[in-house]
Amino acid sequence: TYDALGRVVEEVDGNGDDQDYTYNVYGFVNSVTNGNGKIRNYTRTKRGEVTSLTHADNSVEQWSFDGEGNMTLKTDPLNRDGIGGNDQTILTYDDAGQPTLVNRPIGTDFSLSYDDAGRRTSMTDGTGTTYWDYDNSNRLVELVQPNGKQVYGYNNANQSTSMTEYSGSSNLGSTTYSYGSTSGRLDSLTNRHSQTTGFAYDALGRLSVKTHHNGVYETTTYDNRSRIDTITIQKPDSTVIRTHDYGYDDASQITSHQIDLTTTSYGYDGVGQLTSESRTGYSASYAYDGNRNRTSRSVNGTTHTYVYDTAGADKLMAIKIGSTTIRSYTYDNLGQPTEVSEGGLDTDLVWDDDARLTSLTPPGASAQIHGYNGFGAQIASQGLSLVRNGVGVTAPVLRDGIAEYTPRIAEKRSGSSKYLSGDLESFDVQTSSTAGVTSKRTYDAFGNLDTTIGGSWLGPFGYGGRFGYQTEGSRLQLLGHRWYDAEVGRFLTRDPIMDGRNWYAYCDNDPVGSTDPNGLDAINFLNPMDEFIKGWDDWWDNLTGARDLPTQDLPGIDSRGEGPPVFIYPDSSPFPPNAVTPNTDTIWLPPHITPDEFMYSPRHTWLYNHEMGHIEQARVTGPTYLAMIGVALFAGMSNGGK
Repeated sequence: TYDALGRVVEEVDGNGDDQDYTYNVYGFVNSVTNGNGKIRNYTRTKRGEVTSLTHADNSVEQWSFDGEGNMTLKTDPLNRDGIGGNDQTILTYDDAGQPTLVNRPIGTDFSLSYDDAGRRTSMTDGTGTTYWDYDNSNRLVELVQPNGKQVYGYNNANQSTSMTEYSGSSNLGSTTYSYGSTSGRLDSLTNRHSQTTGFAYDALGRLSVKTHHNGVYETTTYDNRSRIDTITIQKPDSTVIRTHDYGYDDASQITSHQIDLTTTSYGYDGVGQLTSESRTGYSASYAYDGNRNRTSRSVNGTTHTYVYDTAGADKLMAIKIGSTTIRSYTYDNLGQPTEVSEGGLDTDLVWDDDARLTSLTPPGASAQIHGYNGFGAQIASQGLSLVRNGVGVTAPVLRDGIAEYTPRIAEKRSGSSKYLSGDLESFDVQTSSTAGVTSKRTYDAFGNLDTTIGGSWLGPFGYGGRFGYQTEGSRLQLLGHRWYDAEVGRFLTRDPIMDGRNWYAYCDNDPVGSTDPNGLDAINFLNPMDEFIKGWDDWWDNLTGARDLPTQDLPGIDSRGEGPPVFIYPDSSPFPPNAVTPNTDTIWLPPHITPDEFMYSPRHTWLYNHEMGHIEQARVTGPTYLAMIGVALFAGMSNGGK
């Protein structure tokens, strides 16, 4: 429903739940009333920057901006520095608008420096100093982090051909990449242990076969809409280890998933939230309230009910079976859980001023300590030092002191290698160097372990492993910026970019067809081009930290979560075209969105912030961003897009 100025004042979703908007005198959203009737209020500058946000529970977050629109202050409502409410993160910028210093009220400050071309060259944080070095073609050739160094090589087509790891001055070996002479696609990857993984593609350029060094291979087939139809995992002698077979409805929601001989069926509500999951011997149902909080989960006749704060800030306060409370939560004023009580025992959680979990103390045990770099990537966990291929939160782990990883392929510990295979989203089969099956497992829709066959699973990459999910011993999983609890099917903390109706929800309550590697935005992994474009985006972001800046805390700011660009959709596609940002000062709008709607309509707030994020990204990364757009154009044209 629109007002006289054409602004959206009410949105009603497929479940009949409405969300209402009011506006200030400058035409910016002033308040939002969610489907539970709870209100959050915004105070903005004349340019629309959010200077304060009052949540439904009356907790307040505040920001300040300079004349160029750069965020300069973020106030911590928890007063953790003990100076009477003066807790402020202060950001300083250079003349080009690039952040140079982040001064935190608690924890460690960090600083950034740049060369004359605007490329980031160093970052000093609590872990030490990280350096970036580039060649004359603007390619990153060396990344030096406090706990390790990577050196990168390229071919004349600007494709990565090698990544060499160092520990101090010791050369640990190189991972090399080989490409097809005509297709330009990755044909093989050989890690620093001389273990080669091969890749083959079908006539449409889709990955069809991945072959591990031990000879175990995965064959993927697609339906006529390029959705993954089957994944078959086989030994070198063609003996089948595991099969995955998917069924879809017309909206491309997964309605069935057959693992070997067992088929799980899925049901959804009017907005795509998972409502049922059933297979032989297992039946689960889920219900949600008007703001998409899970209110109940029933498994084989046992119902868990979920109780939320009465103020309406979507904080999960308790889980009950009948009238008995089996778990309760205590929160701070930022909506972060500080204590979880279960069976009379308490688990304590400590968060830093960037909403990162720094300490978790289980009952009767020592604290589990976690450390992060300036961009929020975990680099220390429970005494282990995590060396990553990049500085961003989704940069893959290469080694952690216990094991060495070939990301999304294998791990090696105590001289023994294990190879990972699985379904669309997760790894559920591990095999040895001789192709023997060492462990098989299954998960429920939200990632809870269902069954295990064989020996113990090794390593942190299981559920969501294809997308880098890291499973910790505390049952929690680290998904980029946030921690996820599969048992309750939601994140522990609010979405830092405040996107969507519910800021705690995991994958909009559709974990079957979506994933959220960075903890900021769910992506639909059923669309190969979605994953491809996001891969390019994330690859550069993780190496340079281009978007993992404190500005992520602003409502709606994010340059990721890419859907297929406008030119990938054929003329007959039912999907509307998206906006496209080709450079630092241009945004192409689809014909159904006017510039005024783009800038001022609440329907397009996320899109506006998203594309403005790309403006910054293009400015920071220069020619590499333009190259990414070029690849997207070529990929779209070659797939019949307009």
